[in-house]
Amino acid sequence: MKNKNILILVRSLYIYAGGVEKMSIEIANELALRGYRVCILTWDNDLDQTLPSDFYKINKNISLYKINIGSILNKSNFITSLRRIIKIRNILIHNRINFIIAFVEGVYWNALLASFLTKIRVIASERVSPERFKYISLKKYKFIIMNLFRFAYKITIQFPSYINGYPYYLRKKINVIPNSVPHIDLNKELMNKKEKLILCVSRCSFQKNIACLLKAFSLIKNKKGWRMIILTNNEQEHPIDGLIEKLSIGKDVKIIKPKSDISDFYLKASIFCMPSYYEGFPNALAEAMSFGLSCVGFEKCSGVNQLIINKKTGL
Repeated sequence: MKNKNILILVRSLYIYAGGVEKMSIEIANELALRGYRVCILTWDNDLDQTLPSDFYKINKNISLYKINIGSILNKSNFITSLRRIIKIRNILIHNRINFIIAFVEGVYWNALLASFLTKIRVIASERVSPERFKYISLKKYKFIIMNLFRFAYKITIQFPSYINGYPYYLRKKINVIPNSVPHIDLNKELMNKKEKLILCVSRCSFQKNIACLLKAFSLIKNKKGWRMIILTNNEQEHPIDGLIEKLSIGKDVKIIKPKSDISDFYLKASIFCMPSYYEGFPNALAEAMSFGLSCVGFEKCSGVNQLIINKKTGL
């Protein structure tokens, strides 16, 4: 089979534990099982690493590379960005890469520049709904992004309804590939072990809107034994520990750092909340539904409103 060398390009596997990271590993592992030679390249460096090296289960035949130039926790200057692009290009050439799968648009730009004047085909893997552009103040940003997508070989999105958010000239390039969802064999005994527990699994960012969930929970005066667990890395751009203290709900709300296997939390929890403004394919919500949790989200949140049918599969 020709064209078997694939590079998965993703910002981080050692700092963030989210849907992008999880799906990039899942796709890489599946491609490796199908006989493709797969490499994964991240923007990580050794100093910023917060997750253990074995946090994700990665096929032993996959080659892992860290760029180790600058920190993704800080804004990059021109020199740092240029050095990264040069290093990516060297890895592309050394590994004789035929296809790049670039997760999210910032990574996609770098893939385009690093593969310039080569025959490498770049696949833009979109992980968020086009609704996100409503929350970006720079209106030219969407115009720039959409025109850069002209150079993509293919664009992958997660729901058919997202197609209408892209210009007509891009729609022939678009393939709809939803995320996979685990099948859980639930029985009555497992369901009877549910506790008075509300679960949220999320990054601490503007998009995820965790503050809204905390404020809503604080309005319940008599919680009748209900408590909340938030699985999150509280060190990201919108930390929530200060708000928890301000709302005086610390005895009922617990923050737990991300774990590679969170099935025990899904099994114990009764309610799953996703307060996001917008999503792509919300992995955590889909997993919670597969574990039989009652799920709550906003009706206008893209991605969430694809999975939750009001009063049937959640609220």
